[in-house]
Amino acid sequence: MANMLYVTAENAGNAPLIANRAALSGWETFTVVDLGNGLVALRAAANGLFVCADNQGKSPLIANRTTISTWESFQLVDNHDGTVSLRSQANNAFVCADSAGASPLIANRQAVGDWEKFMLISVTNTSSGAVAPPTAPSRAQLVPGTYRPSSSTTGPVSGSTLRTINGNLNIAAHRQVVENVEVWGSVNLGAYESVIVRNSIIHGTAATGALTACIVGANDNLRELVVEDCRLTGQSNPWCEGIRGANYTIRRSELDNLPDALSLTSPLGNVTAEACWIHNGLYQEWSATTPGMPPASGYYTHTDGVQFHRGSNYVFRGNMIGGTRVPGAHHTGMAAQIASGDDLYNSCFMIKQEVDDSAANRITNVLIEKNWLMGGAASINIASGRGNNFSSTVIRNNRFIRSTWGSQLYILRGPGLAVLDNNVFDDTGEPVTISRGV
Repeated sequence: MANMLYVTAENAGNAPLIANRAALSGWETFTVVDLGNGLVALRAAANGLFVCADNQGKSPLIANRTTISTWESFQLVDNHDGTVSLRSQANNAFVCADSAGASPLIANRQAVGDWEKFMLISVTNTSSGAVAPPTAPSRAQLVPGTYRPSSSTTGPVSGSTLRTINGNLNIAAHRQVVENVEVWGSVNLGAYESVIVRNSIIHGTAATGALTACIVGANDNLRELVVEDCRLTGQSNPWCEGIRGANYTIRRSELDNLPDALSLTSPLGNVTAEACWIHNGLYQEWSATTPGMPPASGYYTHTDGVQFHRGSNYVFRGNMIGGTRVPGAHHTGMAAQIASGDDLYNSCFMIKQEVDDSAANRITNVLIEKNWLMGGAASINIASGRGNNFSSTVIRNNRFIRSTWGSQLYILRGPGLAVLDNNVFDDTGEPVTISRGV
């Protein structure tokens, strides 16, 4: 599940197994041999040999054994989400599609994450020896939180033909469906309800100094908008967010090059984001040539994946938020846009009651679960000011990818959370604890 590609016995089985094939043929086919007691062996169709966790699991998996012994035996573990994991009997470690599938399979993980999950798909041999592949699961069939979103599972479906629209697209009816377009402007909903935006790219507007978003609604109310399989990517405009406001659902979408991908500004709340890839936040330092930028007094964009301002009933499930930071990124000179790697300068989730001290503007009923989070000054940054005690906030079952820069803060503060449970580091499964901050 690391990249939704098939495992292959590369080079007719003469090279290590790797998950890098988009289609099935003989090299991607294996016979599962039941050894009893919950153990199996894998025989590669590429050469008829058994898969081995060579060198007691210290070397990548390779199909080169004629007989089955300990190194060729694996425990098949049901993850109860449509996936399985393989625990090698050579070293009792789980098989991993390392580097999100870019590296060969190796049995070296002590816990199961996205890279350690695989789908077993039944295939049928034809008389010619080719493989008749099954219908691959559609994106909509994938369960959020069971796989790490990436370019292969978010944004417009590969091979789509998109019609170009230069300028804003103004919605004209309730329940209007917008699909298969690339909009070089914003999608303006006005007060229309139940709009669907599907399989499209939305760029938002160029910088004018006016606060806007790729998709906007009247009074920051999106009125039951649904966004699916889209990419919201800005035009390097520090005033253009991804979506701003309340009452919408976004699924399987990529959001990048934005100062804040999702800005939760309305007291109406009611936002769900599932299986999205939010990364590469727009970072800009002050520039005299950017319309409406504040004075040159150390100003820079304060990028977040999700910025909470106020509101209730928020669900964030199964998203990949953040990325790596390149050495020397940020604060390397005024009047310049700085390459930031793939991360978000401030946080993946910035949870702060921004508006005022009133009860009407509290942040309540927040669920953050089964996400992959990486980078930021703090991956989850919780600010407890203005009387908001976060007693209805649940943060559970999230996987944190370690930072290699800065203070390496993962959950900052966390005052009075309703639930804080089973948040772990992705590489080891060790628990992530709260950093209290100041």
